[in-house]
Amino acid sequence: MIFMDNRRTKKIINPGIQGRILVLVLAAIILTVAMMGGFVWFCVQTIENLAQSHPYMDYATISENIRYFSVMSFLGILTLAIFLILLTVRLTHRMAGPIFRIKKEMDQMRSSGKINIIYIRSDDFHQDVVRSINQFLLYCRKKNRDRKSLAESEVETEEEA
Repeated sequence: MIFMDNRRTKKIINPGIQGRILVLVLAAIILTVAMMGGFVWFCVQTIENLAQSHPYMDYATISENIRYFSVMSFLGILTLAIFLILLTVRLTHRMAGPIFRIKKEMDQMRSSGKINIIYIRSDDFHQDVVRSINQFLLYCRKKNRDRKSLAESEVETEEEA
């Protein structure tokens, strides 16, 4: 199979498909962030309550550590969320890209009347679907050639007669 060398730059190709997946991932991220945030808040509140209730604990040091822990937790959650969003866009692009390409090529073939092989990138999903479509297109191209050569031979025999 021949693959495309150029890279498409448009990341959101099919908002219908990619948008639904992105919404699901964003919902999962929000739920995860809320759960992690609730856990961090609970831990911070527990530590602060312990520090305030025991006179021998240095509240200022504990408070500084709690702030550091909270900032680091927030940055970790934010980094994870950004990473998951970028990963989702990349994966949905690899899923929706070939479908978009197949549709575009089929529309072009229908308007031009010329049968062309469909090329996709080597790391895209749906390689097996494109391979099957290309086999079918090659079969159609061969049948079309056979039909044309049969028609030409019939015209030649009519001219000879």
